[in-house]
Amino acid sequence: MTRIPALTSREFVAALKRAGYTETGQKGSHLILKHSKRPTVIVPIHAQDPHRGLMLRLIKQAEFAAHEFIELL
Repeated sequence: MTRIPALTSREFVAALKRAGYTETGQKGSHLILKHSKRPTVIVPIHAQDPHRGLMLRLIKQAEFAAHEFIELL
């Protein structure tokens, strides 16, 4: 299995935007990203970097394989 590198929330959001996601809103510290063909993803934007486990769950929620997401970085 491909290992996901440690990313900041902003780097994670930038990769999702390269995949076609757009920001549709923000509620508190959670950014809402939507895509026309993939599920909506809500990314926490906190001072600390998200844990790899959370990033993996968000990648799975967005219906990406790990290697597909790494290509977006």
